[in-house]
Amino acid sequence: MKRSLKNLISLVILFSVICMIGTVNAASTSMSLTSDSKLIAGNTVTVILKITNIDAGEGIDALKGTLNYDKNIFEDVTIESFEGINRWSIMDYNPQTGIFTAIRSPKVNMQSDVLKVTLKAKNAITVNSSIVEIKDITVSGGAVEVGGTGDIVVQPVNVTINKVSEINPDPEKPNTNEQTNSVTTNKINGNEVKGNNVPNTKLPQTGEEYGIVFTIAVVAIISIIAYIRYRNVNIK
Repeated sequence: MKRSLKNLISLVILFSVICMIGTVNAASTSMSLTSDSKLIAGNTVTVILKITNIDAGEGIDALKGTLNYDKNIFEDVTIESFEGINRWSIMDYNPQTGIFTAIRSPKVNMQSDVLKVTLKAKNAITVNSSIVEIKDITVSGGAVEVGGTGDIVVQPVNVTINKVSEINPDPEKPNTNEQTNSVTTNKINGNEVKGNNVPNTKLPQTGEEYGIVFTIAVVAIISIIAYIRYRNVNIK
C-alpha cells in the first residue's frame, strides 16, 4: 500500500514537471541583428537588435545575451556603448565576458527594436568585413508559477559589416577610377582641330578658295583685254 502511494506521488510530480516544461516551451520568440553601417577605419558602426516575433502570453520584460565582436577590428565596448530602445533599459555589461542584461516595463508582446550597440573601428583595418554577433540569448516574461513564460532560449543572431567601397574623397578632384573620353586638340595650318585622328591632307580654307577664284578671274579679264587690243592694232 505504501509502495503504491509512493508510486502515485512520483507519477503526480513527474506529470507536473512535464506540464511545466510544456508551458515553458510553448512560449517562443525570435530576434534579428541589422546594421546600415560600413567598416571605415576610425569610424563608428551601429547594430540594432530587434524582436521579430513574440509568442509569449503577455510578453517579455527581461533579456540576457553575449556580445561577440573582433577586438582586432573594434575598440573595447563599454556599457556606454549600449542604448536601450522602446523603453528597454541596459542594466549591466561585462567587458570581459561580453554578457549584458536589459529589462523593460511594461512587457512587450509585439515586434520592436530592443537595443543599439555602437562600436568604433580601429585606425588600421586590414580586412574587408567583420561579423558582430549576439549569442547565448535568453528572454523571459517572468516566472512560470506566476503566469510568466520562464526562460526562452533564442537562436544567435549576427550581421556582417562590410568595408566601404573606394570613393573619391575630394569632389573637386577627378576620380582616376572612372573612364573618361579624352579629346585631342591638334593644330592644322594654324587652326585648332579637336579629335583623336589628324587628317593627312590639308583642310580646304574658304578664304583661300575665294582668293584663287578672284585671281583667275582677274588674269582672264586682263588676257581678254590684251587680246582685243592686239587684234584692233593688227586690223588697222
